[in-house]
Parts: sequence; structure tokens; C-alpha cells
Amino acid sequence: MLEVVEIAKTMGPEQLFLALVFLASYALALGEFATARGRLVAGGTGVLAAAGFAAFSNPWEGGVVLVAFASVAMALFSATVWALWLATTPRAPRAAAQASATNLPRARAVPSSRSVNTAPILNSPAAE
Repeated sequence: MLEVVEIAKTMGPEQLFLALVFLASYALALGEFATARGRLVAGGTGVLAAAGFAAFSNPWEGGVVLVAFASVAMALFSATVWALWLATTPRAPRAAAQASATNLPRARAVPSSRSVNTAPILNSPAAE
């Protein structure tokens, strides 16, 4: 555990950049902001950035542990935000609105006696 603290204290700019790329890629890969292909690219980029971060760490095992801690911390943050959102969102009105919207009757199209070619143009005197 002491190695992990030393790595965090002695991170250089390349490790900070790789950590930032890993965290951003992790968020994109798990979220719905990007398309399916974008999530795959973000996942691959995150794996490469995590491997690069571990490679620049001395010892590399501490870098792997630090990346794992970052992943767990981000998951805990996301779970906390989701739980707060769930606790503060009213449920009954949304469920009632969805139920009423799905049970609307569908109107049938009524055929017109006019030909399409003879229909008046909107905002013309013939339309009034």
C-alpha cells in the first residue's frame, strides 16, 4: 500500500495525462453519451491509457492498484448520484403520465373527396 501512496505523490505530467484519459474514457465507455462504436473506442482507449499509466509507475503493480481504486471510486460516485436522483424524483406522477400516454386511442385517417392535385394551397383565397 505504501507504493500506491508514493506513486500518487510522484506522478509526472505523462501519468497525470494518462490518468485523465483513462477516467474520461471510462466515463464514456459506461455512459450513453457516445454511440456503440464510440463506447468501444473509449473502452479500448481507456485500457491502453491504464496500461500506459501502470507502465510509467514504479513499481507497476502499484499503478495497477491505483487504476483499480480509481475505477471503484468512480463506480461509488455514480452509485451515490443515482441513489440521490432516485430518492429525489417523484415516481407516481411519472408512472401515471406514462400509462395515460400509452392508452390513447388511435384515430383512423379519413379519406378526402378532393384529389391531391386540386387541393387548395394554404394561405390562398381558395383555401378560405
